[in-house]
Amino acid sequence: MHPFLTPYQRAQFNSTWTADYMLRAPEKPAQLVILLHGYLLRGEWMYRKLERAIPDNAVILSPSGPFPLIRRKPGEGPSDSLAIGYTWYFYDKNVDEYLIDMRVGTDFVVNLVRHLKLDTLPTTLIGFSQGGFLAPSIASQLKSCRRVVGIACEFLPDEMEFPVHYRMDQIHGESDDVVLLADAKKSHDRLRAKGVAGEFTVIPGLGHKIEDQVRAKIRDILLS
Repeated sequence: MHPFLTPYQRAQFNSTWTADYMLRAPEKPAQLVILLHGYLLRGEWMYRKLERAIPDNAVILSPSGPFPLIRRKPGEGPSDSLAIGYTWYFYDKNVDEYLIDMRVGTDFVVNLVRHLKLDTLPTTLIGFSQGGFLAPSIASQLKSCRRVVGIACEFLPDEMEFPVHYRMDQIHGESDDVVLLADAKKSHDRLRAKGVAGEFTVIPGLGHKIEDQVRAKIRDILLS
């Protein structure tokens, strides 16, 4: 338990959520691609980054996370502007504990997919950074999931249940200084040792971002 929670009691219960999401829905969809943004980003950001790499026959669902975070950006003049981003969960690396773990974000996405009646389509989850950490948790609750693709993230085998029913691919920048390449590769090797199919692709010179090389690889994966 996170030290902040020591004096509290905690309850888990169903409640009503409001989801904000980007959606592209072709007339005759053949698949569903769910995009999961990183920490302090938004569904729109992820959609704009990857929309043109995703085949025309795919529904694209790109939600913003359940927890909005508002920051004040220093600016010129008498007032500062506000920046709004979102998070899927709250993890404190200083104490290696969750304040709010992945279950809320997982239920949020799974129930949104069911609400939109998209849960019967063959599904690929593509997560960037924090969204990539979350993606396997969502995939485990979606029987329609066929593949998880993590970008600039680390999969967490210790928090997963095996065997898995989906493939797990990763794309990682050689120069990523937020999620280190060595850590991501080590976790992927552990998955392979457990019999999970998947490919680990390194993009030379790339940092913690999505650029054309990533989009090209995503398109190749989705067309394979």
